[in-house]
Amino acid sequence: MSNWLEIGGLSTVSYDHETQPYYRIFEWAAQYPSIYPVYSANGYLGAPNNQPGFEKYNAILFRPQNGHPLYRIGDDIQQKRLNAIGNLYAQLQLAPGLSFKTAFNYYLNRIDSTNYQSVDHQLGPAYNTEGIMTVSGVNIINYTYQNLLTYNKSWSDHSINVLLGTEYNYNNWRYNVQERRGYDNDLVHSLSAGKLYTRPMITRR
Repeated sequence: MSNWLEIGGLSTVSYDHETQPYYRIFEWAAQYPSIYPVYSANGYLGAPNNQPGFEKYNAILFRPQNGHPLYRIGDDIQQKRLNAIGNLYAQLQLAPGLSFKTAFNYYLNRIDSTNYQSVDHQLGPAYNTEGIMTVSGVNIINYTYQNLLTYNKSWSDHSINVLLGTEYNYNNWRYNVQERRGYDNDLVHSLSAGKLYTRPMITRR
């Protein structure tokens, strides 16, 4: 800004929102034959019990019913991520050779996740399970605050260098999770729609 004052900084912010598949879907897809009916004539998923002529796979496949690649297709898994990192500084030239610099550096990371496990797995009422909704969050805040006073002086074959400084560091990590069960159907993917509060808010720092 001038010969005696310098101000600067840099900030990077990223955000993404992902809809994720159930983590075992690829494992289940690998165990099923490469050519296999997705749905049977009765409208349910083509698991061995629903697909005539494929009953032998009950003895071949691992978890033939609830290991179907689309068994968890009704799940709703969402994750939101926010990352921010940057710094701000100001440097003041107090006198020839004497300067003061103050700096603030920060890092922010926030992850919000929701995981709804569906009731209906498209295999018929006999294979319905209890609906479960889990909501969790991770919050990380780190920052440092620095102050530096420097003095440099040279004359003839001599020089003097003096550095005085202070630094403050702050670190905070917080995790919380809540869970409810007992959903009547898969129409509302919300924590409040569950009947049974199986995991109240847990916060760790």
